Amino acid sequence: MARQECSPRFLMLQLHWETWLRFAIWLLVDLAIYFTYGRKHSLMNPDSPPAQRARGAAARGNVGVN
Repeated sequence: MARQECSPRFLMLQLHWETWLRFAIWLLVDLAIYFTYGRKHSLMNPDSPPAQRARGAAARGNVGVN
């Protein structure tokens, strides 16, 4: 099999270390935002607005109706 010089792995290995550092920092920031938002808005969190709406709909008998 011929070696492909433009493979993504080859191109990634050519990036400067500062680029990888910026990527890691932004990845951590984005993951923190993602999981914080998910925890706050999860249906498994009884205090979240979506869970309260779901409980209210279930109490009214509107389960599965938009």
